[in-house]
Amino acid sequence: MTGTGGGGTGPAGDEEPDPAADAPARADASAGAAAPEPEAQAEARRAHQKHNERYAWWALAYFLFGLHIVAFVMIYAVRHAK
Repeated sequence: MTGTGGGGTGPAGDEEPDPAADAPARADASAGAAAPEPEAQAEARRAHQKHNERYAWWALAYFLFGLHIVAFVMIYAVRHAK
């Protein structure tokens, strides 16, 4: 379907290009590209998982520390209330 401008064979500015039209070309191009090795992918995944676990432990530590601060302030307020 052609747009209002140019009368060319390509999609108009507001239309999406057909992804199936260039699928064989993309398949051929990706076949020649060197994919990362499974060992490298596994190592990257382990490193990312370790980073996420460390971040979760630090978040938990900050939460518990803040909870103790709130508890101490509440204890102080209750003991010094008149």
